[in-house]
Amino acid sequence: MKSLLFLAGMLATAAASCSSGDTTYMCDNLNTCWSELGFTSCDELKYLCDIQGLQNRGCGAVFPVDIDESTIVKPEMQCCKVYGDPHIVTYDGKKYDYMGSCSYIISQDLNSNWKVYGTYKACGDRTKQLSCIVSITVIFDNEVVQFLRMFRINYRGTEFSVPAGSTKYLGQMRIENKDFKYYIYLGNTGVRVMWDGMTQSETCLPSSCGGGVEGMCGNADCNPDNEFAGFSGSSGFGNSWVVGDPGLCDMEPSDGNLGGLRTRPCDYVSSAQRTEFRNRCNAILDLSVFANCLGQTTLDRDVYYDNCMFDSCSGLSLGGGCDSDQKCEDGAGAGAAWGAAAKPVLDPACMMGLALANDCSGWGAVIGNSWRNGVYPVCPSDDNIATMRVCP
Repeated sequence: MKSLLFLAGMLATAAASCSSGDTTYMCDNLNTCWSELGFTSCDELKYLCDIQGLQNRGCGAVFPVDIDESTIVKPEMQCCKVYGDPHIVTYDGKKYDYMGSCSYIISQDLNSNWKVYGTYKACGDRTKQLSCIVSITVIFDNEVVQFLRMFRINYRGTEFSVPAGSTKYLGQMRIENKDFKYYIYLGNTGVRVMWDGMTQSETCLPSSCGGGVEGMCGNADCNPDNEFAGFSGSSGFGNSWVVGDPGLCDMEPSDGNLGGLRTRPCDYVSSAQRTEFRNRCNAILDLSVFANCLGQTTLDRDVYYDNCMFDSCSGLSLGGGCDSDQKCEDGAGAGAAWGAAAKPVLDPACMMGLALANDCSGWGAVIGNSWRNGVYPVCPSDDNIATMRVCP
């Protein structure tokens, strides 16, 4: 049985407008349209036309995107995600939040062949009591590479970026910039690390239930119930993975007593604000491209919604400029690019959309970029994000 999974959730018309409707797709037209939808050429999408039995129509056909459910499969890799302020989903699917500010081991193998650690800083416009991941450092084969916000890479004291669509090798580490995300492959280990240059990191193991790892991402033994073994909860567990001197860090209380403002931020905003945030989060989750993905996978809509609301009520946002007393991190040419134009903002709902797009892609769904224009205010484009000014 087949079911509809719309590649971009939008309609491409003869005018190359990719922003209305949700049931048809044009395998044709201007490169600007392909760019909006996340494809690099007509030939790239023509493959998808062909597998639908439309070989004779080729590029130029307007047709419903009807993808067999068999193309949506559970990923073979076992992945751990860190995003938001920060929300963590371990390899085994255990979900928890950790709000300490310091550097922590995200994951490492027990034989010390590779290691990924993240640096978290205080964030959240209302409280500054939350923490957000601001960089990851990957250690493999005697190479130490730090991946910073705004797609910057720090290698042996020198900062540079890998251009979109390009690949760079540092020793046995392969770095690809694909779809405005860095994918880091660690030699022949099968381990893949993703950094989106802004808010989220993902570490993936080549197979499931193999164990042999430790860190904030857990032990990958496919048993979520033993993730915090030896600790009373997530606070003590997270604290245990600190890198360096704990006395210099703002870690969580070991008893997990964080207080209401940090654990229930939506209790401290007005009813009108909660309604606004609720509508914003649901607007993105209800886009057909995401609704269809959530309906065909085991991805949990409630988790995305709850995290979106938590981050929204906490006042978390990226971009839009910074206070004068804060150190900001700029994308290349950000100041010149802004001029007098409004500064782009990446709010929690858009962050959720980016995370969900990545997760749906892991299941084989082809997610383009036009979903970002399906809500108002629209979510920033990759070009906007690349020129964004970000504060801790």
